[in-house]
Amino acid sequence: MPKVRNIFLIEDDQDDLEFFMAALRNIDDVWLSDVAVNGREAIEKLRFMPVLPSIIFVNYYMPIMDGLDFLKEKAKYPLIKNVPVAVLSSSLEKREEALKNGAKTFIVKSHDESSLRAEVEQAVNMGL
Repeated sequence: MPKVRNIFLIEDDQDDLEFFMAALRNIDDVWLSDVAVNGREAIEKLRFMPVLPSIIFVNYYMPIMDGLDFLKEKAKYPLIKNVPVAVLSSSLEKREEALKNGAKTFIVKSHDESSLRAEVEQAVNMGL
């Protein structure tokens, strides 16, 4: 029986959220457990989740608490600090900084659903 992986998404842009969800629909044994619109909201939700996600996908650029600040804040909480994070961004500009601060992978947002699906599926399947 395949292992079902749950995903937590932190994304402030509604269009990108819908695009990400459409890409997820075509990946077997993966479901979106929750969504937050910024890093601060995500920390609060994650701290009290009865079942932690298999992986967190976080947009790099967001108001209130961006992806980099989320990575730094997440590291302060023993219950959630080991949940792997994939950072999403529209450019490679912040890749090294994200990886240096704990991201397991960095995905450049694509507006091609099959490309995004392949990147997300690879992140989920590589043990993240």
